[in-house]
This record gives sequence, C-alpha cells and structure tokens, in this order.
Amino acid sequence: MRLKEIHVYGYGKLINVHIDSLTGMNVFYGKNEAGKSTLMSFIQSILFGFPAKQQAMLRYEPKSAAAYGGKIIVEHDRFGEAVIERIKGKASGDVTVWLQDGTVGGEELLSRLLPGLDKNMYQSIFSFNLQGIQDISRLKGDEIGRYLAAAGTVGTDMLIRAEQQLQKEMEQLFKPGGRKPRLNERLKELREAEQELKKAKLQNARYESVQSDLQRSRAQLKGAESVLAENEMRLKRVEELLNAWPLLEEWGNIQTRLAELGTVDFPEDGLARFEKLLDRQLSLKSRIAAIREKSAELQNRMNACSSSHSFDDSIAELLIEEWPAYERLEEEISGLERLLEEDWERASAIERELHVLSGQVQAIRHADLGLDMKGKLRDAMQQYLSADAQRQELQRNIEKEKSLLLDLETKCREIEKQLTDEDTFHQWKQQVQNFRNAEEWMDEKKSLEKDVESLERKQAEAEKKAEQKRKSTFLGAGCLLVLGIVFLVWGIFSGQWGTAALAAGTALLSVYLLKQAASSSRHPLDPELEWKRRRLKEISEFLASCDPKSKEASYRFEHQLQLRDEWRLWLVRMEQQKHHVEGISRQMKELALVLDKWRKELHSLKNRLGLSPEFSDTRIEDAFDLLKELQNLLVRQEKTKERMLQLKANESEWLNSLREFAEKAGFHKREPKEIIFWLREKVKSEKEIKLILKELAGKMAELRDEEVLLTKEISETDKKLHQLLFLAEAEDEEQFRKKAREYEEKKRHLERSELLEHQLGSLIKENPSRTSLDELQAEHALLKESIHALESGMDGCRNEIATCRHEIRVLEEGGTYTERLHEFYRLRSAFNEEAKQWARLAAAKSLLRKTMDAYKKDRFPKVLNKAEEFFSVLTDGEYHRIYLQQEDQLRVERRDRTLFDPAELSKGTGEQLYTAIRFALVYVLREEYPIPVIVDDGFVNFDRDRAGNVLKLMEKMSHSSQVLFFTCHEHLLQPLSRAKLIPLSDGVPPVEVH
Repeated sequence: MRLKEIHVYGYGKLINVHIDSLTGMNVFYGKNEAGKSTLMSFIQSILFGFPAKQQAMLRYEPKSAAAYGGKIIVEHDRFGEAVIERIKGKASGDVTVWLQDGTVGGEELLSRLLPGLDKNMYQSIFSFNLQGIQDISRLKGDEIGRYLAAAGTVGTDMLIRAEQQLQKEMEQLFKPGGRKPRLNERLKELREAEQELKKAKLQNARYESVQSDLQRSRAQLKGAESVLAENEMRLKRVEELLNAWPLLEEWGNIQTRLAELGTVDFPEDGLARFEKLLDRQLSLKSRIAAIREKSAELQNRMNACSSSHSFDDSIAELLIEEWPAYERLEEEISGLERLLEEDWERASAIERELHVLSGQVQAIRHADLGLDMKGKLRDAMQQYLSADAQRQELQRNIEKEKSLLLDLETKCREIEKQLTDEDTFHQWKQQVQNFRNAEEWMDEKKSLEKDVESLERKQAEAEKKAEQKRKSTFLGAGCLLVLGIVFLVWGIFSGQWGTAALAAGTALLSVYLLKQAASSSRHPLDPELEWKRRRLKEISEFLASCDPKSKEASYRFEHQLQLRDEWRLWLVRMEQQKHHVEGISRQMKELALVLDKWRKELHSLKNRLGLSPEFSDTRIEDAFDLLKELQNLLVRQEKTKERMLQLKANESEWLNSLREFAEKAGFHKREPKEIIFWLREKVKSEKEIKLILKELAGKMAELRDEEVLLTKEISETDKKLHQLLFLAEAEDEEQFRKKAREYEEKKRHLERSELLEHQLGSLIKENPSRTSLDELQAEHALLKESIHALESGMDGCRNEIATCRHEIRVLEEGGTYTERLHEFYRLRSAFNEEAKQWARLAAAKSLLRKTMDAYKKDRFPKVLNKAEEFFSVLTDGEYHRIYLQQEDQLRVERRDRTLFDPAELSKGTGEQLYTAIRFALVYVLREEYPIPVIVDDGFVNFDRDRAGNVLKLMEKMSHSSQVLFFTCHEHLLQPLSRAKLIPLSDGVPPVEVH
C-alpha cells in the first residue's frame, strides 16, 4: 500500500493542506514547529483513529478551524485505489473508505486494507525516530544485545519487558520453597484450617444425622410436589375437556357424516369447467364453417394469376449476392501485391543490417529460432556478462587487498627498525629476571613478616589460654581429690565399701588430671613459625646483595617485548592477507576459464544463426530478434504468393459461371457490371409476380392452419369433457351434476372439521370418543381428592424440614464447627482466586515465550541476514557479519575478523546497527505488510559519510516500501537525488520542489 495524496481538513496547526503525487521516496523538510510531527501524527490517526482524550498522546484538535480530520488516497495491491477519510465523531473519529469498484465501508473495510495491523504494531515496526535510536545509549552491557534481538523480531523490547514483569508478578504470588509470597502463606493457613475442621467434624456426629433427616424430608417433599404437579396438570386437562364437550360432540357428528359419504372423487371446480367446455365446443363449430367459405374464394383468385418459369431467379440472386465478394476479392489481390512488395523491402533492409549473403537467406528460413534457442542465447549472454562483472569486481578487490597487504608489510618494517639486537635483548632479559626475582622476594618478605607477626600473636594467645586451662584443671582436680579422700575415709569407717571404692577411683582420677596439667605447663613452639623466621632471615640476606640499578633495564626489556609481540601480530595478519590475495588470484584464473568457455559458446551460437564471427556479442540478442523477423517475413512471402494464386483462380472461375448464365438467359454482354445490372432488373420483375401469388398462398395457408387448429381444439374440448366425466366416475351429464352436489357437501364438512380441530387443539388427541361425559366427571372428582391428600402430606414434610433446620441452626450456633467451616471456605476461596491469578500469569508468560520463540525461529534469521547487508552498507564495509549468540546476545564482526559486543561499539555505530536491524525487519515484512515507513530525524550521531549511506539505503528501500522521511537538517537533502522533496513552513500548504 502506497500513499498517493494527503488532504488535511484541520489537524493541529495544519489547515486545508493538500499534498499530492507522492512517490516511493518522499522527504518532508522544515524547521522546528513547521508541522512535521503534526503531519506524521495525522497519517497515523487517519489509518488507526484519533487518540482518546484520556491517552497521553496529543489529539491535535485545531484551535482556529471547525473541521477536524482529513483524508488520504492510497494505492492498494489488492483493492486498487482507495480513499480513507476520518472526521470528528466518536472517540476515534468517524471513518469512511471508498474503493475503486464503488464499495463504501467503515472500520471493518479499513481493517481489510490493513490486515492484522494496529497502531502499536505500526509504531513498533514501521515508524521510528530519534528517541528509539538513542535508547541504545541508555542501556548497559547485555541489555543492548537483547534489545537489538527484540528490535529484529517485533521492533521493540516490549515483549521482553512484558515477560520480565509477568515473572516478577508470579514470584510475588508463589515461589517453590518460599515463605513470604502470598500463595505460600495462604497454603500454610489453609492446611492448618483443614486440620482444625477435621477435628471439629469428628465431634459433630449429631449434626450429620440431622442433615441426613433433612435431606430425606426434602426428597419426600420433592417427590410429592412432582406427583401434585402431574395431578394438577391432569385436572386442568379434564376441566378443559368438560368445558369443550359441545364442540367435541359436533366434531364427532361431522366425522360420522364424512364416514357415510366416504370417498367422493370429483375434479376441482368440475361443474364450472364442464359448462365452460360445452359453450366452447359450440363456438368452435360455427367458426370452422366460416373459414371453409373464405378458402374457396381465395382459390379462385390464385387460379387467375400465372408466372413465367423460364428464368431461374435463385441462380441470378446467388450471382448478385456474390458480386460484393468478387469486388472484395479484387481488393484483396491488390492488397496482397502491396504486402509482398513491403515484405521484400523489409527483408532486404534486415539482410543489409545483418550483412547476410544472398546464399544464406534460404538457410535462415529453416534455421532453429525457437524459444529454446533464444533461451540458450540469453543464458549464454547472461552467464558471460555475469562472469565479466565478477572479473571486474575481483580485479577491484585484489587491488584493494594488495594495497592492504602493502600497508601491513610497511607496518612490519617500521616495527623491525625499532627492535634491538638479540645479545642486548638477552642481557636486558637477564637483568629483568634478577630484578623480578628481587621483587618477588621482596613481596615474599612482606608476606612472611605478616605471617610471623600473626603466628607470634596466635602463639601468645594459645599460651595464655593454656595457662588459664591449667589453673582451672588444678582447681577442679584438687577439689575432686579432697572429696575423694573424704568419702574414702567415711566409707572405710562406716563399712560402705562401694562408696569407698568409688571414692578411691575418684581420687586416682584426680591425681592423673593433676599430673597431666603439670606436664602441659609449657606450650610447645610452633614449627611453622620457626621455619618462616629462618626463611625471612635468608630473604633479607639475599635482598641486601641485589643491585637496585636493574629497574631501568626492566623498562627497556618490557618495551622490546611489546614491540616483538606487536611485530608477530602484524606478521600473522600479513600472512593471512597474502593467503587472501592468493585466493582472489586463484578465483580470477578460474573466472578467466569460465569467460573463455562462454565466449566460445557465443561464437558457436553465432555460427548456428548464420552470423559473422566478428559480429558484436553485445548485439547478438537484437540480431536474434531481427533474424526471427526475417524468417517470419520469408515464410509470409511464400504464404502470400500461394494465397494470390488461389484468389486469382477463384476470380476466373466465378467470371466464367456469370457469363455462361447470362448467355443462357439471352443476354450476350461480356462486362461483369452490365451483366449484374441486367440480372437485378430481371429478378425484380419476376419477384413482383411471385409476390402476389405468395401473398394469396399465404392467406390460404393461414386459413388452412386456422381450420386445423380449430379442429384440433374441438377434439381437445371433447377429450376434456370425457376426462371430467371419467374423473367424476359419471356416465352422463346428470350423474356428473349429482356427484358435484355430494362433493360440495363433503367439502363444507371438512372445512368445519378443520375449524373445530384448530379450536380444540390437543383436546381431540385425548380420544373423547372412548370416554363418556359421566366418566370425565368421575375422574374430575377423584383428582380433586388426590390433590387434597398430597397437599396435607406436603405440609407434614415442610414441618419436619423446619424442625431439622432449627436443630441444625442450634448446632451451628454452638460456634466451633460453623466458625471453622466458614474460615476454611474463606481461606480456600481466597487461595483459589490467587491461584487462578497465578495460573493466568503463567499461561500468559508461556504464550508470550512461544510467540517470541516462533518469531526468532521463523522471522529473525531472515532479518539477521538482511541486517548484515544493510550494516555493511551503513559502515562502508567496516562491519560485515552479525552473529546471534545464546541468551539473545548479538556480536558483530569487523573487517579484520575481530568480534565485538554491541556494548563495545561506539555510540554512532551502535545506532547504525539498530537502524540496520529495523530496516531489515521492514524489508522482511514488506510482502506481508506493504505499509509506508515513517522515519523521523534519527541520524544526528552519524558522520557525513554514514549519514549519506543511510539516506541511500532508504532510497533503495523505497523501491519495495514507500518511505516518508521527516527532517529539519538541510545538509541531509543533498544525497537524496531521486526523492520527492516537500518543504513545510509553519503550517503553510506545501509547494512541490524538484
């Protein structure tokens, strides 16, 4: 779909603005507040509706005009030219769409023009501005790669943000193993309430018993109500039968009379038809008598006329009719002679242009110039031109690559000049090694000093703790020893030998503990501390012997080392470039063989076509068309000659037959025109005589035909009379009329019966013929007694139900079971509601993920391939590959095979990558959504060259998708050579500028 015209009635500051003749690439130029943003919003509002008043977007209602809205004219691939008008009305405006075939519609027809496209989708994919491009600079790290991947699927990172928001909301509701989320807390409370409810239910057996009695009483009441309803319905039917009894008796009498009459076969309207046929028969017989008298009179007049039979007027008329054909035959012969002369002149011109010899003309006539030969010729020519173009491209590439190789060799030589000799390098290396060892030992000395200080501090703390432990052990063991001795003495004197033995053991244990405390009176020295003290002493002695002047040699050595690493890197690149140049050279050699092959193929085809080997290869397709034309001319010349011979033979044959007929008729002139004039006069006189006879014969035939018709009609009338008698099964007219009276009586009874059936309805189906009036009255009395008994029983059931309900209410008002039951249901209801909310969020997240995966699988690879091409164009070939890594991360490859994350690119290059991806998405969707693309100033961070590249890219895209570019920068207009420039100036209607 392409915009052709824009007409703004009133929108913001734009009043009665008309823009027509829009092309593929359109540039709207104007300074700030010239109306660019207003015009962009107008286009989107016409297509998708005015913004609602509660939305944040501006509605652009005009302040100086009453009209609000406008129209656009578009060219649609399916519907042709369409006019879309939207004016002020409901919230989004009233829209009207006119199609080229006269169809008129509203929003539904507009949705067919824009299948599956809404305003959000349009702004995400087909409309982007400076804000969307500069959003990249506000992102950090991995966020850039994900944002660009999302831009290549749906235009923005809206789906990624939506998925993250859904995950956050789900975790706020429920998290496996969590305690704070609401669903986790609800689940815990629900389980506790369920346990309490089970305990209360076990203590409430009486409650269940009363519930069972209540259900039983309700079932009995329901059954009684069902029987009561049936009896009441039956009573109502019996009362209806009693009220309609007189009509039922009448219906029965009618049925009895109809049975007596039986089947009466009589045609519909038989009596009227019978009388009408009798009248018709009498009228026909009188008309036949009049016709016969008039026929005799006409026959006498015909006998009085006579005509000449010596002249065959049919042959004469045939010759007269063929005279115009003879004249056209002479004209056709003259035309064929002129055509032969023109074909001969054109064939001679083609032979001169192609340098065809006279001996090769007949060979060209039989040459193979079909579609197969033309296809071979076109394929060979295309292959030759394609190979030649590839050769030129490779020639340019190899010159560029050789220049790059020369730069690399120069770089290597410059680095080699800065390298020192190997002896000096090794001497510096030894000095640096000694200096580094001294530095490493200095670091080790500092580390050892810290370790020794830490170990000495730990040693002192350990000794302090051991002393405290020893004192507590002495105190405890001493007390235990005194107690043991006291109980030992007491046991011996009191004869308590068990106590004495236990006291003796306790005393021995106390002595053992005192010995252990005495033996550990001194804490042993830590061996690690001893080793580190010795190592610290050795390092201090070594450092005292080191030369401090080695630091200067370290700086020189590091510089040389960096130069050597850089030299090796440039050397590897130079070798790679050499292999690349060699590869291009091999390709050029292979391409030279291909060129030679197709050059020979073209020479072979020229020989088969009869062309000279020196004939230009570039004109061979034009030569083929000329040869085809020459062949057609030669064939047409032969056919024209054959046609002329046939026509001349036909001309001579017809003239001979004309002259022979004239001589036989007594006319001896030889000129064809004189013969034809005489024949016309002769035919005219003969026709006048025959016309009179024909007129009389026609009248005679009409009378005979009319007599035949009347005779047939009389016969048909007789047949119809006999058929009516047969249908009524009557022998004569009297019997027929009797049957008519019986038929009318039965018809009246049937009509009355139908009326009674309509009034009685379903009462007839009750079969009252088998039931007498007395039986109906008895059944009526029985039904009334049954209904009274059922109502009494239902009152008893209701009383029992009320008693059970009262007892249940008393039990529930006890509090325990009722409160816990209500609490359990309340918690379960709250849990179910929040669980449903979590399930909805989970389903939404799953659907969103499937949608994103489908986009990435189907759409994003195509977008990525096209984005590589666009990104290479925008960066002048500096970056030529884009890779999609895991977790939606992108990486780009520079010309020197170096890979970069998007976060590592410069601000301008990152924006160019985003622009390439957005343009690639529009290109991939161009057939599914052939919608105009709106680009608002977004290239402020591009340098002049790359800004020119993006503008050229937009011009290229305009061949497949219409582009509307809005800018306030005048320097961006120069690269746009083929675009339609539309200047805007403070809302003034634009004037075309070429």
